Amino acid sequence: MLYVAAVVDLFSPRAVGRIMKAEMTAQLDTGVLIMATWRDKLC
Repeated sequence: MLYVAAVVDLFSPRAVGRIMKAEMTAQLDTGVLIMATWRDKLC
């Protein structure tokens, strides 16, 4: 099974972070939040 997590920006209809993993762990949650904050700093 494949698990998907995404973070959507509230002010624009776009996903700012997304990640896919084969297992549901805490790294799935923290990974998507780290990706979202990293991408937000670049824009």
